[in-house]
Amino acid sequence: MKFKRYIKGVISEGKRVRWCKGEELRSSIFVVLAYTIFFALFLMLSDALVIRLLQALEFH
Repeated sequence: MKFKRYIKGVISEGKRVRWCKGEELRSSIFVVLAYTIFFALFLMLSDALVIRLLQALEFH
C-alpha cells in the first residue's frame, strides 16, 4: 500500500510543477546546445595542443 501512496504523491507533485512554455524550452535548448558545442570544440583543440606539445618534447 505504501507504493500506491508514493505513486499518488508523485502524480500530485507533478501536477504542481510549472512546466516551461514552448518558447522558453526552445531558448533553453539552444543555450545548452551552444555551450555544449563550444566546450566540445574547446576541449578538442586543447587536447590537440597538448598532444602536439608532448610530441615536440619527446626525446628521440
